[in-house]
Amino acid sequence: LYGSGAIGAQVAQMALTKVGCRYSQDLRMSEGYYDCSSLVYRLYKEAGLILEATASTQGKACYQKAQIINKKDLQPGDLIFYSYEDNGQFRNISHVAIYVGDGKTIGAGDPVGYHDITTGYYKEHFYSFGYIPKLRNDE
Repeated sequence: LYGSGAIGAQVAQMALTKVGCRYSQDLRMSEGYYDCSSLVYRLYKEAGLILEATASTQGKACYQKAQIINKKDLQPGDLIFYSYEDNGQFRNISHVAIYVGDGKTIGAGDPVGYHDITTGYYKEHFYSFGYIPKLRNDE
């Protein structure tokens, strides 16, 4: 199962079911509420993988484990990290979203929704693409 990429596709499909959920940092671990990193954390946990709890620590883990990839190599379930301000966190990463295919992510805004990685905020504040090895075909 890990070698088939099925878990990455599963995470991407689960992310689609969260579109329309509310944004809240205070309620991030409560049913129906997410912030960006809790969306990632909770969906991966549901798929059986425990990740770090914040966008910056998720990005740091990918960076330290050399799990940074090129745009052309993106697969559903991969992570996209963003940095838009000096926040004192790892590489100033302040946002993370889940790639679902066709240049789109599911990310926590208010509400959780689709975002095009090639336009606006998502193009301007892009930091890096990362992957979780057990979700990839090549791992």
